Amino acid sequence: MSTELPTTDHLADLTDARKRWRRLRSSACVSQVHRALTDAAIAPHDKVVVACSGGPDSTALLVSLWLLARRLPLAVQVVCVDHGLRSDAKHEAEQVMQVARRLGFATRTLTVRVPRQASLQAAARQARYEALVQAARDFESHTVLVGHTQDDQAETLLLRLLGGTGLRGLAAMPKERVLTDTESRSPIRLLRPLLTVTRDEVLTLLSHVQDEISPLPLSDPSNQDVRFTRALVRHSVLPTLRRAAPAIVSQLGRLAEQLREDADFLDELATQTLPQVLAQDVATIPDVLATVSASRLYALPKPLAMRVLMQLVAMPLASVQAQALWSLCAQRHGSRSLRLAHGLWAERRYDTLYLCRHKPTLPQDSQISATTQSDPAQIQWLPTYGLYRHGRHTLRIRSAGPQDVPSGSPTKICLTLPAPGFPLWLRSPRPGDRLRLSAGHRKLSDVMIDAKIPRRERPSQLVLGFAQEPLWLLGIQSATSHFVRTEAAVTLVAELSDCDDTSPL
Repeated sequence: MSTELPTTDHLADLTDARKRWRRLRSSACVSQVHRALTDAAIAPHDKVVVACSGGPDSTALLVSLWLLARRLPLAVQVVCVDHGLRSDAKHEAEQVMQVARRLGFATRTLTVRVPRQASLQAAARQARYEALVQAARDFESHTVLVGHTQDDQAETLLLRLLGGTGLRGLAAMPKERVLTDTESRSPIRLLRPLLTVTRDEVLTLLSHVQDEISPLPLSDPSNQDVRFTRALVRHSVLPTLRRAAPAIVSQLGRLAEQLREDADFLDELATQTLPQVLAQDVATIPDVLATVSASRLYALPKPLAMRVLMQLVAMPLASVQAQALWSLCAQRHGSRSLRLAHGLWAERRYDTLYLCRHKPTLPQDSQISATTQSDPAQIQWLPTYGLYRHGRHTLRIRSAGPQDVPSGSPTKICLTLPAPGFPLWLRSPRPGDRLRLSAGHRKLSDVMIDAKIPRRERPSQLVLGFAQEPLWLLGIQSATSHFVRTEAAVTLVAELSDCDDTSPL
């Protein structure tokens, strides 16, 4: 056994080494990863999958987990996804695996097939996340870590801004989200522990551990190709903005966080508001996702109403489609339909908005169409203002204006009714129908005899009514209204129209 005492130089080297490791473990990257994993309730010895491409950001994530091994020991599997888009990708994946094993981590390489489509980067990202989900399942882990930084967040916000996105899009990337796959099993969480760390802080950490991680970090040539919009933003747009505002990256990162908090609040408020706008139980109508009161929805503040619509559709819609859906609720007369993304349709019929899985032919409408053409004795309900067709007649119901006064016109009448004045009904005359006239009640059959309506034409006449009372034998005789004008009453105008279209006027 050697009894040689350590030299002063050797002790100095040990002291320097300890200082170096303490400095590394307290670096911005390591401290932030520890904080993020703790906030996400990652406990010691939990299993996590780490996506690593070999680039600076994901390599810094590996190094941070390595330096945290004492404070937060985890079972780590490093996964490198080969997209098959570059000839040297396989060799680069093996380099990543060598460094990961050198740091004491389990490793796995996955090769995916990326479909050729308009956005190659989007297709590659989708294939990569599907592979990471499968890797997590195989490793019996519920967590996938990726190395996105604050610079990535700033780039994403700018890209979304260039694409014309809304509030949720400008919130950019969340610190945590759920990755889904085709299996109905427990969800896999995606965590971004470095999202508040700048790329400069990443490079600083890597510069101090170069001996331990060589030949990493690697450089992906596609990240330099300004034909891709993200590369253009990274190498041209963001540096230009940084010259004008040196703290632009951190400012955009804080802005994204603030916008996400605002978006989360509005989404929660929309969830609480949604039951208030539903019109009826959707289970009673096949293939209809929801039925909504257009008036109640349109009465909400627009930012809130738009989120309610998004929750009802339950799928992402482009802002132009969301705006068109909102506009569909602005008018509640007549009928209008709108084709949405994902094969969905929206149709507003008067005050009711139907969200459907296909172009709607609703049972209520089919019944009205059949009865009004083949059996005019059936009743048709008029739920609100608008144009209504019944057989050969088209009737317009509107709110009375200052110029509308009671008159003896056979094609137009004013009705004062208890608020809200609806629903009205429309049908052919029935035995026992009577009109309330100034001289008393009179049978509709006698009114038609006095008007010299041939017997064969009498069943095709139409009667407009409210509650249990007929109000107007269309084009012939109106009742004398017994409703008193009060604050709880409304005055409507009903008039025959020559228009054959039931579109709103």
